[in-house]
Amino acid sequence: MKDWIEAFLDSKRLSANTRAAYSSDLQQLAKSLQGAVVDELGLKLYRDSLAQLSVTAQRRKLSAINQFLLFLYEEGHSDQYHRLTLPPLERKEEPSTPDRTLLAKDLFETVTQYPQGQILVALILETGLQATEIIQLERTDLQPALRLLQVGQSGRRRVLELSPRLSQALDQTSQTSYIFEHQGKPYTRQWVFLQIKAYLEEQGLVPHSPQSLREQYIFKELQAGVGLLTIADNLGLRSLHSIEKYRKWK
Repeated sequence: MKDWIEAFLDSKRLSANTRAAYSSDLQQLAKSLQGAVVDELGLKLYRDSLAQLSVTAQRRKLSAINQFLLFLYEEGHSDQYHRLTLPPLERKEEPSTPDRTLLAKDLFETVTQYPQGQILVALILETGLQATEIIQLERTDLQPALRLLQVGQSGRRRVLELSPRLSQALDQTSQTSYIFEHQGKPYTRQWVFLQIKAYLEEQGLVPHSPQSLREQYIFKELQAGVGLLTIADNLGLRSLHSIEKYRKWK
C-alpha cells in the first residue's frame, strides 16, 4: 500500500504542507488496515477510530481518504469503489441502554469454541479498553500476581485492576510479546471485532461491537456506584464531556 500512497500523492498537485497532511492520514489508514486488502469492515473500523476527533478533523481526514479510495478504484487496485462518510450525529446524542442479560452473565462459566472472543468481551466489560488499546497490550503490561494491567502511552499510563478469572485467562494466553498476537505481530482491530461477534453469536447474546461493549462497561460501573470522574480516569479520558450523557443511569 505504501507504493499506492506515493503514486496517489504524486498524481496530485499539493503544497508541501498539504502533501504531508495527506501522507500522515493515509499512513494511519494503512497501519489500521495492517497492509491488508481494502474492505468495508476494515474501513468502518478505521472510521470508528476517528470518533473522538472533532467533526472538522474527521471531515478533513475522510476527504483525503476518499480521494485515495477513488484513485485505487480508477487505477484498478480495487475492484470496488469505497467511500467513507461521517456517522450520523444522532448516534452520539443518547447512549443505548444496559444489556442486563450480558452484564449478569458469568462469562467464564460458559463453554465456548471462541475462547479469545470470551476473553475479549470480559476484558472490555471489566476495563472499558478500546480495541486499539487491546491489540497493543504487551506481556509485560500484565502483572498476574497482583491482578493489574498497565495501559496507555508513557506519560499517560494507567493501572487497572482485574478479576482473578480474567487475570488468569490473560496470563494463560500464548507466551508472546503481545498478549494477542499472530506470527510475532499484534492482531488487528478487525480480528477483535470478529472474535467478539463470533463469541456473542455462539452464546445467543445481543450483538455488540468493541465500542458498544465499552458503553456497557460504563453502565456496569455506574450501577456499582462508581463515579463518572473515576470512570473517565479508568478510560483514559481527559474530561467528562463524552460520558456526561450517562449520568442519568447512575
